[in-house]
Amino acid sequence: MVLEGITIGGKSLPEHFEATNHRDAILYVEEIVTRKDALTQWQIKNIHSLVLKGIDDREAGRYRRENVVISGASTTPPDAHHVDEAMWSLLAWSEQAE
Repeated sequence: MVLEGITIGGKSLPEHFEATNHRDAILYVEEIVTRKDALTQWQIKNIHSLVLKGIDDREAGRYRRENVVISGASTTPPDAHHVDEAMWSLLAWSEQAE
């Protein structure tokens, strides 16, 4: 229902934003794929901005600046100061894979 624009009773506004923002981000990704655009840093940050819109506007569209841990995961995310470099590597790999 939220994805169709109807709020659900008993849910917080951030929960509503999470659902509608993900819908918007998914539609944007579908547009990128349909146009067969190459993936760019700008697009990645724009997707992130769409997901966090109205939830955390200060961090929306920015790579994280703090280290994180994923509980129960066998993979360790890169240190925050390596994220930008890792994203450039990802894009280079993606470009080469095409």
